[in-house]
Amino acid sequence: MGAASSGLYDRADNVDQVSGCAVPADLPMLLMADVAAIGGVKPETVSKALQRSKPGGRYAGDPFPEPDGRIGGREGSLSGSRPWWSSGRREAIEAWFVRNQDRTGVGGRPPKSAYEK
Repeated sequence: MGAASSGLYDRADNVDQVSGCAVPADLPMLLMADVAAIGGVKPETVSKALQRSKPGGRYAGDPFPEPDGRIGGREGSLSGSRPWWSSGRREAIEAWFVRNQDRTGVGGRPPKSAYEK
């Protein structure tokens, strides 16, 4: 396991696999790739879920768990553009994916077989 691993997922060399930003080794956190792995989706799906959780969005009634902070910018900084969640919030994240399992990672027109009889 990488030095910054939360104990759940490997994160080699204290670097967020999605953003490439440095991650403080002593802060147990879940990054976008970790959260995506929990839900069995791509990181882009988590990003869309966050966007769609804003007022008026598709998930506004049951918003995706808000990140605890953001990383990026200067090395070691806990402010930036990439979200992170405390590893203690894993259960809330898992529960959201369970409640929304039929809505995440899908989009567009259904296959013809779904509407042609």
